[in-house]
Amino acid sequence: MNPRSITAKVLVWSLSILLLSMAASWWISKTLFFAAFGEAFARSDAFELYQAINAHQRGGRAEFERYLADLRRFEGPERYVTDASGHDILTGEDRSALLAGTGGQPRSFIKVGANKEAVRIVPPDQPYRYIVVYPPPADLATFAPQYLLLLAVVAVLFWVLALQLAWPLRRLAAAVRRFGAGDLTVRVGSRRHDEIGEVERAFDAMAARIQTLLMAERQLLQDVSHELRSPLARLRLAAEVVAKPGNREAAAHRLRRETEKLSDLVNSLLQMTSAEGDPEACNVDEVNLSDILRDVAQDCQLEVEERGCSVTVDAPDNVRTLGDTELLQRAIENILRNAIRYSPAGAAIEASVRVEAAGNVLTVRDRGPGVPDDQLPKIFTPFFRVDQSRDASSGGIGLGLAIAQRAIRLHRRKRRPRLARDRRPAAHRRRVSLRCVDASNIGHNGSMLSGAPEAARWLHASPRHAALAPLAERAARAALPSARIFHLEPLTDGLRNANFKVVRDHPCEPLVVRIYEHDPSLCRKELDLFTLVASSVPVPEVIHAEPEGWEGIPPFMVTRFIEGPSFRELKRRGDAAAIAQAARSAGETLAAIGRFQFARPGWIAPGLTVTGPLLEGANAMPRFVDLCLESPRANVRIPADLRARIHRLVWEFAGELAALEGESSLAHGDFGKRNLLVRRVDDRWAVAAVLDWEFAVAGTPLTDLGHFLRYERDARPLLEPHFSAGYRSADATLPPDWRRFSRIVDLAALCESLTHEALPDEVIAELVELIAATAENRDPNLA
Repeated sequence: MNPRSITAKVLVWSLSILLLSMAASWWISKTLFFAAFGEAFARSDAFELYQAINAHQRGGRAEFERYLADLRRFEGPERYVTDASGHDILTGEDRSALLAGTGGQPRSFIKVGANKEAVRIVPPDQPYRYIVVYPPPADLATFAPQYLLLLAVVAVLFWVLALQLAWPLRRLAAAVRRFGAGDLTVRVGSRRHDEIGEVERAFDAMAARIQTLLMAERQLLQDVSHELRSPLARLRLAAEVVAKPGNREAAAHRLRRETEKLSDLVNSLLQMTSAEGDPEACNVDEVNLSDILRDVAQDCQLEVEERGCSVTVDAPDNVRTLGDTELLQRAIENILRNAIRYSPAGAAIEASVRVEAAGNVLTVRDRGPGVPDDQLPKIFTPFFRVDQSRDASSGGIGLGLAIAQRAIRLHRRKRRPRLARDRRPAAHRRRVSLRCVDASNIGHNGSMLSGAPEAARWLHASPRHAALAPLAERAARAALPSARIFHLEPLTDGLRNANFKVVRDHPCEPLVVRIYEHDPSLCRKELDLFTLVASSVPVPEVIHAEPEGWEGIPPFMVTRFIEGPSFRELKRRGDAAAIAQAARSAGETLAAIGRFQFARPGWIAPGLTVTGPLLEGANAMPRFVDLCLESPRANVRIPADLRARIHRLVWEFAGELAALEGESSLAHGDFGKRNLLVRRVDDRWAVAAVLDWEFAVAGTPLTDLGHFLRYERDARPLLEPHFSAGYRSADATLPPDWRRFSRIVDLAALCESLTHEALPDEVIAELVELIAATAENRDPNLA
């Protein structure tokens, strides 16, 4: 074993610490322990002698003999009382040898033979002496076998620990060496969940990224060399023609044309390199997507006239999104020029912008020859052209769409834009959509209806707690500078934020620190909503808030901790009477929330302003459900016949759903059982607090009704009719057949959840079952 290896170091250091601990323990027991009890032993010996003298003086020889017998029976057989000359008072034996060398000390020790010691008590001004003979206390040699066994066991355990630490590091080092030697396919494939596993997974991610980049670079070099070969050959030929007498003007014209092609190639490569740049270098700001489209269309007017086609722009005024103006212009320009290049003379090119719940969608449609289905996945590959002839008179060099996709992908690292292609058959049509989703929209998660359904059923405590705990402790101390904080306990998270319970010194009640990690504006939004509803809706009492953050801490809020289980926990207990009482209280609470009205429907931002509609245009909800059903993930997860049934169902209810689009009541947006805390008040269960208002919108209360009753079964009701009775008792009204109608409304959230990227299989199965139960108007079949 290499003495410098981590295995040897862990083993040596561990055994050294163990030996040092054992030596320290032995020293403490030999010195401090015996020193502490020495005085007690001295008093005990003096008392025994005192009792023996009293027995001798009070009862004579018989009483004295009885006392010594009792003492020897309980304390040990070798205890003697002698006179000043050393003769045993009971037997007369001469024991002066045991008293030799006391030196006038009232208490002293002497070794007796090989295996015993004696303590001598010589009280001053007394004619008596007391001798106690006892086995010597255990020394280190006595416990040597046990210590050696302990050392052996611990050495084996530390050896195993050292191997557990060293073996994955050796494996990682071997993988690094192989990767450095040129084997780009090597991966560690770690299954560990500790820091070493994180390092191994980081290496795998790095290796995959480097392999992708190197392979792309090699392919790029091959493509560039292939692209340069033909124009360079033509340049060489043109140069030879210029050098000869004849038609030099034609040769010069060809030289200029080939030079321009080379220049275009170099410029395109520079653009693509720029589009692969650092996402942090993006100058992201709020931009007007409609104006960018119009400017680009104007810039392309010369090409349009030369081609003999036309471009029409259909874009609402002032469509705002977040992005880098230059990169967006470059992406749109490449898409539009690509459409112009492939459009036949006299054809119309349509460019439009429309606003949807998932973002702003820019569409460019031409009447070109189209792209075969088998080649659609390749159209964003650099240098790919449907016509593989590099000398084709039509078409560019195959970089336009690649540059556009890279520009959008660069935004995606910071926000969530997406460049998509129309996969529908189009013999004379091509469509490329640029979807720029503004992920910073205040108070929602980029969908029409916020929040994955019953997210707490599937999302566990986030690992980010470890990183945020120090910030939460600093936030608690900033809010309570004079309080003594014992510790912090992570609580179940919201979908975006981290919560910690702050335990303070008794009798102070605990508090909750809520860190707004992902969207800083949500702190101000929730603070404003708490202030708005606190008079009639139970919400946590705010002790301190920093909506702008404080000294490196993200925005945070400190509230009182509310004792009590969540409604979900109460439901799991199975107490029907308690569930009925809490359900009625939940209905009353939801009615109180819905009494707050806003000027118009839409997303609620800080300051309680409504920033924009949930979805623009007529039949918003059916169109939104269709968008979700058409997404690639929903296509895979939802069977085709079920998608068709859902499509028909939402459009059958389009008229009733349209009537909801003008409602602007306050809707919690995530009114699930995990966000309701309950407790007993006057022998009845009631809602104690409504948590997590980050997804609140101005809209219809049916959103919250459908969410709360999502798992309710008509065959075995638990929440009904108590929930609706409580809702009506608070002077709130429900439409006819409201139960069926609220389930239809909830379809939007269920379908949107199936568009999320990372969902466990059991979650997908549960969502599909909920959707199928709604489509078939039956109870969900869930365990």
